[in-house]
Amino acid sequence: MSQPESGEGAKPRILVAGASEILGRCIVAEFQQANWEVLGYGHSLAHPAKAASTTTQSFQFNVDFSDEKVARETIKQFKPCVIVHVPYERKLGEIDTDLTTALNVKATKFIAQEAVKIGAWVIYISSDWVYDGTTPPYRESDEPGPMNTYGQIKVDGENTLINVTRDSCILRVPLLYGCIESLEDSEITALMLLVLDVSNKHKLSHHEKYYAASAMDVARIVRRLCDKRLQDTCLRGIFHWSGHE
Repeated sequence: MSQPESGEGAKPRILVAGASEILGRCIVAEFQQANWEVLGYGHSLAHPAKAASTTTQSFQFNVDFSDEKVARETIKQFKPCVIVHVPYERKLGEIDTDLTTALNVKATKFIAQEAVKIGAWVIYISSDWVYDGTTPPYRESDEPGPMNTYGQIKVDGENTLINVTRDSCILRVPLLYGCIESLEDSEITALMLLVLDVSNKHKLSHHEKYYAASAMDVARIVRRLCDKRLQDTCLRGIFHWSGHE
């Protein structure tokens, strides 16, 4: 893993692609507290009114990493030693297949290729949706078997990263909850929108069991992985994290 060019003793640099998501925001905050030099990018800003209160040195929005030129130039200029890619987190309802594919597959390819050039380590945030849920619990070595489009796109994103570099990390996480800016931020809290919508009828599952995780807990896991990687460059592979809630 490369280190910043600003000399011995400089802060390690981390680039967070997807910093406008609930998990991305937590990762940025976690690494700032740990005294890393952090730069977070978001494909879009879900809540433009909050932009004025956002530290512009730590966040930049409307940056599309599925644009090859943008992805490569952004990484080349900042020269991070770690890139955490937090592509589109599934929300309640139908997904935007084209956008989700672009962020999980195209963007992952460009990020991984440029990371290899500068010696940066990539963590790709994946999902437990890569499994169909019929035979839990799953181990990291279990073959994925997604049951929906979102899960398949996540598998494609994982394979894209592995095909570029195996010296990387895939972290599969479940549904997330945490500090939200709106109910839409988490698929869990988004259920409240259906409950509050008394003008329409909605179908909700009553037999599925989920083990959600705190986005802040996942951010801490990401930071610990990065700290460990700074000490041991052999750290790589697929990891699972789930809560007990």
